[in-house]
Amino acid sequence: PEIVNQNMNIDIYESELGAELKPKKKIRYTTGFVYKYKENNLFGETDAIARVYMHKNNIKFILKTGSSIMLDLSFFITDLQGSSNQGVEYELLEGQGVGKNLRSSLVLTQRIFKQIELTFYYDARISEAIFPVHSFRAQFRAFF
Repeated sequence: PEIVNQNMNIDIYESELGAELKPKKKIRYTTGFVYKYKENNLFGETDAIARVYMHKNNIKFILKTGSSIMLDLSFFITDLQGSSNQGVEYELLEGQGVGKNLRSSLVLTQRIFKQIELTFYYDARISEAIFPVHSFRAQFRAFF
């Protein structure tokens, strides 16, 4: 895949290896490693190269009440070579900073009635290079 506009022409190469374990019907654990190589080839010249090494973990518990809890943790090590503009660097590093990064999310879902569901999301990004970013969302869904 690639990203192309007037300021960038990014080629993306990605490799992923993962495993999923389901020790019980109500528990799922997923782990994996991802390697991404990205380069910006604007006007036929490579002006920036990014490498992303990621270890991701996900665990989900399904409770008897129709509720579920999911925790997702991803550890990144990112590397950027070459000089480029900030927009290209943001795309190459996927919004992460150069160096060590942590991205986590917690999702709590509660089925209130058979056709009504309430979900809370908490996301956090922590990096050596940028300030921590925390966000919280809530979603109310009705199924017809």
